[in-house]
Amino acid sequence: GESLVWVSVPSFSSSTTITMHWASDADSVEDSPDAREVWTRAGYNAVWHFSGSNAESVTNLVPSATRGTPTYDGNASYPGPLGKTLWLANNSALGYDVDPAWTTLGANASLTISCLARPVTASLGNYARMVCCQTSWEVKHGYTFAVHNPASKITLGSSDSSELALNSGTGNWSGWPSTDWVHLTARYDNTAGAIFKDGQQAASDAIKTLITPQGVLYLGANGDGNQRFWVGGLDEIRIRAAASSDDWVAAEYATMATAN
Repeated sequence: GESLVWVSVPSFSSSTTITMHWASDADSVEDSPDAREVWTRAGYNAVWHFSGSNAESVTNLVPSATRGTPTYDGNASYPGPLGKTLWLANNSALGYDVDPAWTTLGANASLTISCLARPVTASLGNYARMVCCQTSWEVKHGYTFAVHNPASKITLGSSDSSELALNSGTGNWSGWPSTDWVHLTARYDNTAGAIFKDGQQAASDAIKTLITPQGVLYLGANGDGNQRFWVGGLDEIRIRAAASSDDWVAAEYATMATAN
């Protein structure tokens, strides 16, 4: 048969080789780590697969903060790239209470956010939030990962961090049709910012230091939960308190492209 297996390795580069062995006698196979450890050992603070009615690696969803009726089986016209998908429409979003998983920055104030995204371009508002831990743009604490209508600009930053933007026509980015899923990664490493599309760096620039987030995390809306709604699909959202290398970002995308 076939299996989709997540593995944890001590280090990774373009020359890393991963091998697999198995046996009919379960006792002859070494114990594997707990499933959650696969992610935490690799520096991921939070991971959402959306294969169920909630996220796999985080459990503090706040019902009172959740907006609308998010669904986890995607859209019949646009199936998810990896199983079930978070589908947001009609001003729906997920809100998560304050947690070190998204309020902790890594060494040297580093952070990497990645996700699969498919916006409904015609319905997407200005600077629709994919991941946001910032109650409003005017608040200095926190960060925002957003798309500007009509999918022509990808941004990372806060009001105090001179927004890093990937504009249409820059690098290998020219926007994308509403029927395509795209893998996006935003990397922040002590004022050095970069945005990747499908595993390849498409924009980089210096931005001011991000200030430690303090508020609720929203998937699909601004940090107050009342505006900048995302309309469309999101999948495999990951927050890593580290600056993922170019090889790491490319490998993360490759595992999804291969699985798809």
